[in-house]
Amino acid sequence: MTAAPTLRFERYREVHRGDDRPVIERCELVPPQGVDPLSLKLTFLPYFGETKPDTTLGAFLEEQEAHAGSARRALFPSNLEGHLRHPTEERRQFRTLVEPQSQYTDLLVVRRGDARWYVDEVFYRIESLSGWAPGARTDVVEGRFEDFRRFSPLVQLRLHEGLPWLAHPDESACAHRSVSNAAELRP
Repeated sequence: MTAAPTLRFERYREVHRGDDRPVIERCELVPPQGVDPLSLKLTFLPYFGETKPDTTLGAFLEEQEAHAGSARRALFPSNLEGHLRHPTEERRQFRTLVEPQSQYTDLLVVRRGDARWYVDEVFYRIESLSGWAPGARTDVVEGRFEDFRRFSPLVQLRLHEGLPWLAHPDESACAHRSVSNAAELRP
């Protein structure tokens, strides 16, 4: 009997360690006593011209596992047309990593083992992490956050979930380069 993979909540951000070279820091987040991370509410983001029912992190990860490599993924938008109908300036203000021009300074990733992970604010947002404490911190790579976001497979593979019709047209070439050239981030 094998144990269920543990969940790890990780926040990535750019930090400076005394010199001018920025690094990307991974900080593990520790849930408050009594919180079941799998029951955290996920809300579908309103930028895609569709509505989806709220779900939980556990249900999302189970769906991801059940339909890996399949086009049958009810949790995701049917395409990006609704998103792309918005003017570019308006899209830059959206809180979704799908939009290449949106401004982010950090990133939340939930890992379930080595092969499954959720990136917050792609298609869904975790409703609340209040009371979570910072845990272990590790520098994972030298560089700017914008480059980490743009080239890391940790991020890029979640932006379209393997579904070509969810790939943002401005990021298609970049995503291909990031998957083939970027170093994998190990837990």
